[in-house]
Amino acid sequence: MIKKIKIGLIALGLLIGLGAAGVFYLAHSINPTQLTSLIASLVKSETGRDFSIAGPIELRFFPAIGVVAQDVSLSNASWASEPKMLQVQKIELQIKLLPLLMKQVEINRINLSGVELYLQAGQNNRVNWDLSTPSDKGQVHSSASPANSAASGIGVITGIEHFKLVDANIHYQNSRGSKSQYSIKNFSADKDGGKTAIELKASDGALQFGLQGKMTSLREIASQWNSAPLKIDTDFEITLDGKSLELVGDVDKKPGKQAQWNMKLKSKSFDLAPLAGGAAVASGVNKAMGSDAQVRVSQKTKSPYFFSDTTLPLDQLPVAQGIIQIDIGKLGLPHLASLENVKGKIVLNGEQIDLSDLSFDWGSGHVKSSILLSQIHSTSPLVRMQGEGNGFTLEQLISAGNPNSKISGGDTRVAFSIVSAGSSLHQIASRASGRAQITVGPAHIAKNFLNAGGDFFVSLLDAINPMRKQFDQSVVECAVAYLPFQNGVVNIADSIGFKTDRLDITLSGTLNLNNEAINLDIYPKEKSGLTTGVNLGGLVKLQGTLEHPGLGVNKVGVLNSAVSVGLGFLTGGASILAENAKSIATKSDPCKTAFHPWDEITKQ
Repeated sequence: MIKKIKIGLIALGLLIGLGAAGVFYLAHSINPTQLTSLIASLVKSETGRDFSIAGPIELRFFPAIGVVAQDVSLSNASWASEPKMLQVQKIELQIKLLPLLMKQVEINRINLSGVELYLQAGQNNRVNWDLSTPSDKGQVHSSASPANSAASGIGVITGIEHFKLVDANIHYQNSRGSKSQYSIKNFSADKDGGKTAIELKASDGALQFGLQGKMTSLREIASQWNSAPLKIDTDFEITLDGKSLELVGDVDKKPGKQAQWNMKLKSKSFDLAPLAGGAAVASGVNKAMGSDAQVRVSQKTKSPYFFSDTTLPLDQLPVAQGIIQIDIGKLGLPHLASLENVKGKIVLNGEQIDLSDLSFDWGSGHVKSSILLSQIHSTSPLVRMQGEGNGFTLEQLISAGNPNSKISGGDTRVAFSIVSAGSSLHQIASRASGRAQITVGPAHIAKNFLNAGGDFFVSLLDAINPMRKQFDQSVVECAVAYLPFQNGVVNIADSIGFKTDRLDITLSGTLNLNNEAINLDIYPKEKSGLTTGVNLGGLVKLQGTLEHPGLGVNKVGVLNSAVSVGLGFLTGGASILAENAKSIATKSDPCKTAFHPWDEITKQ
């Protein structure tokens, strides 16, 4: 027994000695410059890109063979706007020993810190993160989706089992030139048995985003993506400012065919409010959100329109087949009551995405809707939206998200059926055709809430009643807005009407969403019957644009007429003193005049 122990100790000593001798040999035989040249040559052959290390290089032999380099860069695609696709302050590579002794480099681990990554999509489905060489493509650009292109690029790092990224900025430019930037505090992808464990902490301005979970090995995905049948299992938890959403399911990929998705989005409680800054399209919404949000929106969109002309990232959606089920118990919205029991199904069918049977409870009411996107990778994707909801009140919807709104009552019903096309919200609005209608029952609405509605709404209220600011509350008996769209033009023929406790109001004119021009005549009728013989309907006109509304030249005429005939504006819903009610307005009931049957709204 003692003899066996001695033999074992001697063998162990010999192994340690051989290891030490090997490290000593490597330390004196490996030239950092030669190693850098070898790595650069490997990257060049695999990707066609130039790899350079401008800073110092350090070799390490404990606990594993490694290279630490500073000021590292990878060149960009020849057609891209930036000369370098990747710049790294510090990179640490762990290299496998046996392949290295045979003058081959196989990287096991990569740690990157201080990264600037420039991603860009070009014309003809080109993307600069496609790292496959011309020989891989047969000298022809593939029409594959960005997801397929990305997978081909992963083949360069199939030997990597551990990847870590710290303090990175990702700059993205789409095929139409719009730019955005995202920050990554930490990202890691580590081999975990037959899976890859992924963890991500990122931000977009003040928005904090996280992802944690496991999926089928990235190495397996890269090596089999288009060469063998592949099933990708995913089990992730997505977090947005602390609220979580489960993404569970699988993706089937067969060679030469689109991926088949079978996924579920599930959460007990998730919140979309943090996304409000990036999604806002109107200055009025920005004001309600606060100055910080306004800054974020203006930096991102820089749009001259009420509806932003920033390109939507629809061309980055995957071309796939399959279904994504949605089941969210509570979905928070910015400044509004949360949606509850949100259920729906996203059907992926190549260039078409159908969000069908979307339903949710809102307040004490219920909403059903559907959205169909088609030709998503074209320059002008098609959009079809339809839905209706009822059973809730303005008080339920708004007071829950803004307790200071001071709104009571307001039974509300809404329906819409709209088709359009475009790559931005402005294009979609300017090409919209269809119908929408909203009705509101008796309500008491505080002045501060009305003032938060944005420049257009404030200008409209001021046009109706310049003296409304003297009063803290408006009493609405009813309100109806029927909006028929035709190629972006809304013809309002007495189809917007309000009744307050003292005033009946009807609007007629046009709203052109192509240039967002407003041309609305306002017909007020004071209920007291006192009149002046002056037709105020011909003087009160709202003009300008949605982004910059105003009363134009008619404002002076209205005020001068008011002074000359002794008009008085007395209340917040306003009392217009005059002598001839018939000359002011002849609309007997503005709500009944504006209203259209509900089945007319939703019909195709």
